[in-house]
Amino acid sequence: MDFIYERRRLPIGVKVEEVTGGARYKGRVWLEIARQIYCENGKDGYRELGHFASGAPFLYGADERISISHTEGCLVVATKAVAPDTDLREFTPSAALGVDVERSDREKVTALRERFLTERELKEVVPDTLEASIIAWTCKEAMLKAVMDPAIDWHHAIEIKKLPTLSEEGRGVVSRGDESLEFQLYTYRSEGYIITVAY
Repeated sequence: MDFIYERRRLPIGVKVEEVTGGARYKGRVWLEIARQIYCENGKDGYRELGHFASGAPFLYGADERISISHTEGCLVVATKAVAPDTDLREFTPSAALGVDVERSDREKVTALRERFLTERELKEVVPDTLEASIIAWTCKEAMLKAVMDPAIDWHHAIEIKKLPTLSEEGRGVVSRGDESLEFQLYTYRSEGYIITVAY
């Protein structure tokens, strides 16, 4: 199967671009080809990805916040317009954006529940529902990316207050020092993948 590039505008005002397919390629080769396809499909021509010292991604010459995620067979880039004076190297609540993607059949996530869910979340996320466990996993990952601080303990400092479903938004909170940062969570399914955006 060849690579497929798709662009969609979510009802939350975030643009998401997906690159899927390319089953004959594996690992790093697949990821490099998928990134190249993403870069070649810019609205105004070729675009180039970079990373700040913090590890947060950016597009050269663009005043937009981006977030990137990938899993086997799927690369996702979410983009959010921000105020022109926003310093994209730093976290700001108004420009916060994180995305995560996971295969909808990745059963390993259910075995890891105790490692990424709090006690309260373990009670609320039904253990035998693979979809709910994957949504919870992608929520935590997306919020971690949105806050732009890889040192945060995502088991204890990132909490899902309301788990989103494929039809209803959710909410989450990240505790960073003595501040609590609130996020909206939007989840959707694309082919065999579950994608969550934190904003």
